[in-house]
Amino acid sequence: MFATSYGSLPEIITNDFGVLSKDHKELSDAILSAERFSKRKCHEYARDVFNSYEVSLAYLEKYKKVMLGEKLNNTPPCLIEIQKGKYLEWK
Repeated sequence: MFATSYGSLPEIITNDFGVLSKDHKELSDAILSAERFSKRKCHEYARDVFNSYEVSLAYLEKYKKVMLGEKLNNTPPCLIEIQKGKYLEWK
């Protein structure tokens, strides 16, 4: 996968499976050297981690916690910085 590092992508896309960057040159270089990533390993990672069964179980576990009154996060989410510009940073 080749993408920007916004959202939850840094938690799920490691250096073994792709490149995340806000720099267009770095992303284009990564795409041009895509053969360094194992297609088989990338496929197996996606199949094993993001299949509908595993994702459904993860959601059910979160719903169960909420229904039991448990917290999903150790600390409440908070806004770190107000975004001033209209667009995300891109170099």
